[in-house]
Amino acid sequence: MSATPRRALADEAGFTLIEVLMATLLMTVILAALATVTAQWLPNWNRGIARVQRAERLALGLQRALADLSVAEMIPMNGDSRKPLFEGSELSVTLVRTAVGPNTRPGLEIIRLIEKADDQGLALVRERASFNPMPSDARPVHEKLKSLVEDQGMTAADLAEALGVSRSLASLVLSGKRRITADHAKALGKRFRLEPGYFLKGN
Repeated sequence: MSATPRRALADEAGFTLIEVLMATLLMTVILAALATVTAQWLPNWNRGIARVQRAERLALGLQRALADLSVAEMIPMNGDSRKPLFEGSELSVTLVRTAVGPNTRPGLEIIRLIEKADDQGLALVRERASFNPMPSDARPVHEKLKSLVEDQGMTAADLAEALGVSRSLASLVLSGKRRITADHAKALGKRFRLEPGYFLKGN
């Protein structure tokens, strides 16, 4: 009776120990090769994805900046100046545009595009604020000039140099005893970065 089960077990197919070890070794080699290839390929893939994302963010930022610049409004800050509020330099630009967007009120807003540095390097930042025209300055022109001179810590000699006149004449202009001429207004406009007309109103 015991011969029949033994014969049945002997007839069953199976793997020998050597075959199992060889298959395990071959699988280990394949997995090691895949891990090596992945370790070399994954960093390059990540760098490529990061480069694509940076390019997409740059394109989006440039589109937004161009959209702001294309709809800039040529509006002065107040009635004393005819020069529109549009200032630009190497690192920033400031302009006025119509407010748009779901969270904005109807009207105008001041947009400032500026390059700032953070822990990841340089970044283009878009700042905005509602536009409120400054009230006109109805003071006599010599008082406006006196305020500007005091704000910038200038002396009578500095004012005389800016006007291209003697110190005594600069003192007379500052006290309101001498009128400001068109040439003086141009020189003051250049010195204080204002429209020359600002110094002729109320003169």
